[in-house]
Amino acid sequence: MIKQQIGNDIKSKEPLAQNNKKWCQLKKNEQICISNILRNQYIDFVLGKDRKPNKNEKEFITACAYLEVLENQIYISVPDLRKYFQSRIPKYDISIEKF
Repeated sequence: MIKQQIGNDIKSKEPLAQNNKKWCQLKKNEQICISNILRNQYIDFVLGKDRKPNKNEKEFITACAYLEVLENQIYISVPDLRKYFQSRIPKYDISIEKF
């Protein structure tokens, strides 16, 4: 790692490593943000195609949501995001039936 000493500041040219967190380690507002992103992606898909997504389409929804989560600078592991999404699908379906 290359460091430059300037006064009391130490600058590094390497980016900071981000640590992916588990769902329970996220702050409440981060959990709500992720939940909203996943719900919106799923509901938009179902209402747009008039059917439930298959396995590959669920992976695509998860991938799109993951990219949007990263844009919000929330770092969560993909398996945890996928696990949470799978657990919420029945509740998303119930909310769609109410429309």
